[in-house]
Amino acid sequence: FTEDEKREVTDIKEVTEDNFTIAIFDIMLGRKSIDEYDKAVKAMKDAGYDKVLEINQAAYNRYLKKLNG
Repeated sequence: FTEDEKREVTDIKEVTEDNFTIAIFDIMLGRKSIDEYDKAVKAMKDAGYDKVLEINQAAYNRYLKKLNG
């Protein structure tokens, strides 16, 4: 990862992962309905989590390129 990528991933994860984890635990423990899962995923995407996936894929592609010459 580049320094900019690390910073961006960290910023996005700070906003998304805690809330998603709490939502999943609440669903698993029966405090929320399973119907809330789609809302939790949408909230992650709305907060920019797809960008984390793009950054991870780009870093992985660079790694493979270096590995394979």
